[in-house]
Amino acid sequence: MEDDERTKDWAAREAAKHLRKEQESANAKERTDRHERLKDEGGLEHFARLREWMSQQTKSFNEQVKKRAFEVGEIKPVGGADWHHFFEVSDPNRERLAMKIFYRSAPHGITVEQQGTAPKQYSVEVGDKDNLRFETRDGQPKTIEDLGTELLDSFHRP
Repeated sequence: MEDDERTKDWAAREAAKHLRKEQESANAKERTDRHERLKDEGGLEHFARLREWMSQQTKSFNEQVKKRAFEVGEIKPVGGADWHHFFEVSDPNRERLAMKIFYRSAPHGITVEQQGTAPKQYSVEVGDKDNLRFETRDGQPKTIEDLGTELLDSFHRP
């Protein structure tokens, strides 16, 4: 009976496979840990950049139409077991209820509550070059500008 290459050095082949799997697992854990750290360190700041962009856009809109059509409030903390932050987009004329945008640090995401619509959820994820971005529930990436535009469009429906 002739030895073939597959059976000649079983130990070396299986050890190499085992070590490769261990290295892949260690690399995946390192990547996951790095992404969680980036979201922990930058998630709230990313949320604040969304609020700032939306605030700048509403101020510009108000200046162009020469009235206070709507405004973006400051970020406020909310305590309790589910500690988080939020800001509101509101109509100073009180013609509609405010849209509330919550950031929760534990799941690293935002929830948008607005009268007449189901709550929308977006996660904070790590993209290319370790940059943070928002994503829809189905994994569609959203820049700050994309998400801000979507939210302002939904609130400002004439």
